[in-house]
Amino acid sequence: MSAYPVEIEIPVRFRDVDGMGHVNNAVFHTYLESARLAYWIRLGLGEHLEEVAFILARMECDFRGQIPFGGAVKVRIRCPRIGTKSFDFDYRIESTDGETLYAEARSVQACFDYSTDRTVPVTDDLRRRIATLEGWQSV
Repeated sequence: MSAYPVEIEIPVRFRDVDGMGHVNNAVFHTYLESARLAYWIRLGLGEHLEEVAFILARMECDFRGQIPFGGAVKVRIRCPRIGTKSFDFDYRIESTDGETLYAEARSVQACFDYSTDRTVPVTDDLRRRIATLEGWQSV
C-alpha cells in the first residue's frame, strides 16, 4: 500500500513556530487533525459535528525533520485498517514538493455514540465509504 487518497496543503503560520525558529512539535498534531477532517469530508461526512462519529483513541508521531517558518506543508492521509469498532489512519507530513519528509504518524479512531458515551461498531456504510475512497476491492 503506498497511495494516500487525500492530501491537503497547510500554510505554516507565524503562530506555529516556536522560539527555536521551527514548527513546534505540538502543531504537527494540529496538522494531522486537519487531514482527518479533510478525509472525513471526502467520505461525504463531517459537514456537521454530529456526523463526526468517532473519537481519537491513539496517536503516535515520528518526527523526521524540522519544518521551517514560511511556505507550506503537504499532509497525506490513508486508512490501512478497519476493525470491528475502530479504524486506523496513516499520515505523512512533507514539503509541498514531496522532497522532504517531516513526520510519519498513525492514529486509531474508535467509532463512538455520544448519546450513550460508548464505542459502537463500524457501520457497513462507513466501511463501504472508506473502501471506495481507498480503492479497495472489498472490505
